[in-house]
Amino acid sequence: MQYRYAGRKRLYGLISRFRTFALSRLGPAVALLLVCGSALAETTPQQIVSQSWHGLSGLFVAPTARTIGQGKLAVGYSESKHVEVFSYSRFMDRQIRAPITYGITDRIELSACYQSNQYDVSLQPVLDNDDLVTLAAKFVVCGESGRRPALALAVRDITDSDRDAVPLRNVHNGRKFFLLASKRVVDDPIGGRFVDAHIGIGSSKRSSISPLFGFEITLSQTMSFIAEGVWDSPFINFRNAYVNTARRGTSDHEGRFILDTGLRFYPDVVPGLVIDLGVVGDSSMEFSFGVGYVFGR
Repeated sequence: MQYRYAGRKRLYGLISRFRTFALSRLGPAVALLLVCGSALAETTPQQIVSQSWHGLSGLFVAPTARTIGQGKLAVGYSESKHVEVFSYSRFMDRQIRAPITYGITDRIELSACYQSNQYDVSLQPVLDNDDLVTLAAKFVVCGESGRRPALALAVRDITDSDRDAVPLRNVHNGRKFFLLASKRVVDDPIGGRFVDAHIGIGSSKRSSISPLFGFEITLSQTMSFIAEGVWDSPFINFRNAYVNTARRGTSDHEGRFILDTGLRFYPDVVPGLVIDLGVVGDSSMEFSFGVGYVFGR
């Protein structure tokens, strides 16, 4: 019995010493993990207002009623493709864009965009590629407040330069005016999550009224899901211009409806950097991408 009691006493002593060692050595490490976990939980969301692929702040293609902000400069580069397949033929409108957007005030921004339009058409007439520069502007009529959305007026291609795809005439938007509304419909400041909703109407020479809509939903503090729909989009409506043999190669058509989805990344290792990966959708889903940077955060 004495030996058994002594053994238990020795075991309890070992356990006590191990507990003391663990608390003295591992306690700071556990505390550090708790601090790091708390810091990660309170990381500020990286989502910022950035410009669309065609210039002016917005989603992928659709502009919104937001602006990048006074004194901020956004630069970018994108390649987007719209493809239609019909009558055993494939038609592609590939648009390369390099926009620059500057916020004069929190309510006014201006944009200039280098454009390269490249076409792949299976039937006659074959379209000529072209390069040009377009200008755009946006004015926020009233900011977002309470239940009221932000409202803005915008115009793309002020000089009406991007209308034609020679020899076809008036198959791109050209000058297009917008009335836009944006509202944060869900806002979780603690978790850094939100849902932004955007709607609007556009007007061009080919389409008197054309609606648009879009959403940005945060998936994490550095990534958002984007979905948008645009009637009378900047892409050629090949189906109207080519599918009917009697009207093949005709001019004066409004842009094709597109439904785009994808992800927008805001890497926290490079604040101000924005990376878009998405698809331009119609009869065919085509991968498109954009990258941009906002100076003056």
